[in-house]
Amino acid sequence: LYSVFLKRSLSAFTNSSAGTGEYSTSWVQYNDMGKSDKCNENYIVYQEGIYIGYRYYETRYADVVMGKGNTAGYDYHKDVAYPFGYGDSYTTFAYSKPVVKVAKDGTVSATVTVTNTGRVAGRETVQVYVKSPLKGAPNAQLKGLKKLLLNPGESKTVTIPIPGKSFGVYDEQAERVIVPGEYEIYVGGSAPDRRSAELLGRAPQKLSLRYDGGRAAYHDAEKKYL
Repeated sequence: LYSVFLKRSLSAFTNSSAGTGEYSTSWVQYNDMGKSDKCNENYIVYQEGIYIGYRYYETRYADVVMGKGNTAGYDYHKDVAYPFGYGDSYTTFAYSKPVVKVAKDGTVSATVTVTNTGRVAGRETVQVYVKSPLKGAPNAQLKGLKKLLLNPGESKTVTIPIPGKSFGVYDEQAERVIVPGEYEIYVGGSAPDRRSAELLGRAPQKLSLRYDGGRAAYHDAEKKYL
């Protein structure tokens, strides 16, 4: 009975089955600050804003790399134990032939082939992230995913649609906008961050899509950028 309870608890905790799952948030390290009242092991303060959850940690890490903002002394590894989108498995997966396609009607999709390179069956969550070229935009954000069940040696090609709305980010006027420039698109089994790459031994594959039109805001009523 205990083993069944433990299995169900772990499955719920990692959103997993068949021995695999991905975290739906970033799990922070417990920072032992001794008797300081600045640290409370029972909860984490979570405030509203655009840089919440994994967006905060990944964007702050990007600021460190680019030398922007007040990031002196910040250590990503001391904050993040297991990043958003990271998942472990009893098997291994390989990604190949990633491509971004734009249909005649303007719809965008990402296609990639995933192969189970291990010895046991397993599920893999294929994830698609988009990074806007808008100045001050957050780091790459999750825009689509699909879960696959693969037997040992089996390969499947999956196509994940990326709605046009997904390319927009909110500007200072609280409008969801798209701007001219190169949009970075990442396809893989984790978020495009250094910590995930270290834990998995591989990083998502980077693609790009260029938009040469003018700046436009998304209108919910029209369901398009105008």
